[in-house]
Amino acid sequence: MRAVFLRFIACSKGARAYLDAANKNYPKAKFAAAEIKHPVKFVPQNLGSSVNTAGEEYLPFLTADDKILLFTSQRAENLGGYNAESRSYMEDIYTSEFKDAQWTEAKSLGAPINTDLDEGAASITQDGRIVFFAADYPSGFGGYDIYYTVLLNGKWTRPENLGPNVNSNAWDSQPFLSPDGKTLYFSSKRIGGLGGHDIWYCKWDNQKWLPAKNIGKPINTGGDEQCPFIHADGETMYFGSNFHPGFGENDLFVTQLVADSGWIQPKNLGYPINTPADEGNIFVNTKGTRAFIESRREGGFGGMDLYEFGMDPVIRPKISTFLRGVTRDSLTKAPIAANIKLIDVATGDTVRTMTAGKNDGRFLMSLPMNKEYAAFAEANGYMFSSQNFYLKDLPEYVYFDIIIDMMPIPAKPALASTPVSTPETPVVMVLRNVFFGTGSYELKPTSFIELAVLLNYLEKNPRLKIEIQGHTDNIGNETSNLVLSQERANSVAAYLITNGISSERITAMGYGESQPISTNDTAEGRAQNRRTAFRIVEF
Repeated sequence: MRAVFLRFIACSKGARAYLDAANKNYPKAKFAAAEIKHPVKFVPQNLGSSVNTAGEEYLPFLTADDKILLFTSQRAENLGGYNAESRSYMEDIYTSEFKDAQWTEAKSLGAPINTDLDEGAASITQDGRIVFFAADYPSGFGGYDIYYTVLLNGKWTRPENLGPNVNSNAWDSQPFLSPDGKTLYFSSKRIGGLGGHDIWYCKWDNQKWLPAKNIGKPINTGGDEQCPFIHADGETMYFGSNFHPGFGENDLFVTQLVADSGWIQPKNLGYPINTPADEGNIFVNTKGTRAFIESRREGGFGGMDLYEFGMDPVIRPKISTFLRGVTRDSLTKAPIAANIKLIDVATGDTVRTMTAGKNDGRFLMSLPMNKEYAAFAEANGYMFSSQNFYLKDLPEYVYFDIIIDMMPIPAKPALASTPVSTPETPVVMVLRNVFFGTGSYELKPTSFIELAVLLNYLEKNPRLKIEIQGHTDNIGNETSNLVLSQERANSVAAYLITNGISSERITAMGYGESQPISTNDTAEGRAQNRRTAFRIVEF
């Protein structure tokens, strides 16, 4: 086959179209002949009749905890029925839930999302609260546009167009929001691309989408690049292309984002994931262990079906995990719609922001492993709450289910002349991301992340007067521990005063080992006792 390609290209006597095809397909033939000798592990399992039908099912996406599956389907029961012109059923969006070790019967998202027109190429955010999809509505900008809908009070809102900074008068489709919520990736045929379909992206800034930009080389080519998907690690992109060296028509590829140098040269996912036929898209779960694809193969239910398979380690992304939980009132246990922010302790970068559900206080997000995170929850009328997640040297199956109890701020006096009171029950908050070296009272640089949050909190609540508390475990001399705890409290107080908080609002007190909150008989208990906290003195 290789010799035939080379002889035809060398003669240069064929029609231009045939020569172009030969020049395009020769690298693919050469690549396929070599790579097929080194297959990757691939054992696809059909998701079953609760998801797949005799129609078409494609473009699978999951929430961060692998519980909710979203996909596009062309099946007989869709609202638009059968389209004689296209000889297919109209597109609708469906979901299925993984319960009791199996996928439940797929359900249409229904009105107001699905209509008698096409709605598809949909993706769902990690927490399952926002769906982005493409539709060719008469009110759009031309061709297919990208829309979004939000799950509120158990119902999906009426879809809204993402506007002219995202959409164009050409075909815009296959949207996917990055795990940090800051970038929307999609495929488009608009003017300004490198080929047919290109991958584009928009940044979310100051509560709006900035104008779309072409992701450029080495991802986009003179061919078609489609179905972008960013893994939970935030650094790995999977996509489809009919131009990069592959096994036939459209193949699946992977690339990584390298700091300071951008996306690296894409790599083919290999045979038999890719074949001489079309491979549409791939979704890889948060932990990077399993993937979901669409495929036409023997043993299916008719058309395109959804399959899952274990990821060969050679093509896995970086291991990630997920954080799932509830924010609630510490006294009434009622859910709170708190704003949650996670910061990479090493870099100071905000890696995740999310608002817990108003009605249930629930939140769900992915987190790359092998990092340390400072987490903060804030809500009007409540003390902020902090957590620390050290995700280094942990097994890949670890995930976190947490409850964040948030303490209400005591009510302000009704009148300015009303005497300011002291809470009957002391309001004490542990600062879980304030760190010192062993035996030292010098603040580690990583402490300034949480201290900046405390500073901002005090600025927003100018009535508050607080006591900074230092505590130790019982290792060492009791007198030395008392002195060390006082010096540590002084360091935190000095930071706040230096950054503009009146010294009249801040006191510092060291308690040494006298107020343990856990046992001193274990390393874990002693770690809890070594803490910095603050107590509300006046409000």
